[in-house]
Amino acid sequence: HRHLLSWRFALTTLFAAVHVVHAHSYMGTAELRIVELALGDADLVDTLVTAFSSTLPCVFVIAPLVGMLMDRFGLFASVCALQAMALALCGLFFVPSAWAQVATFIVFTVYRSTLFALIVALHVALYGWRSWAR
Repeated sequence: HRHLLSWRFALTTLFAAVHVVHAHSYMGTAELRIVELALGDADLVDTLVTAFSSTLPCVFVIAPLVGMLMDRFGLFASVCALQAMALALCGLFFVPSAWAQVATFIVFTVYRSTLFALIVALHVALYGWRSWAR
C-alpha cells in the first residue's frame, strides 16, 4: 500500500488516465467527425464507420508486435512513441477530409494497443508482477 502514496504511482496513474480519456474521447467522437466531414453522403458515412468499427478488434493482431517493439526498445522509447502517436492522432483528426480519417483509424488502433500494453508494462516495471491486479 506504500506504492499508493508514491510520486511514481501518482505520475503513472495521471499518465494512464490522460491517455485513456484521450482514447475514449476519440472513440466517442469519431463517428460525429465522419458525419461532419462526409457532407451528407450517407454511403460514405456508413463505409467509414464500418471501417472504424472493423479496425478496433485489430488490437489483438497488433498487440504481439507492440510487445516485441517494447521489449526491443524499452519503456522510455515506448512512452515517447505513445506520445508521438497521440500527437499524430490529434493532427489527423483535424484533417478536413473524410477519407483521411482512415489513417486516423489505423493510428488509433496502434495507439490504443500500445497504451494498454504500456500501462501494464509500466506497472510491472515499477512494482513487480506480484502487485499486479491486487
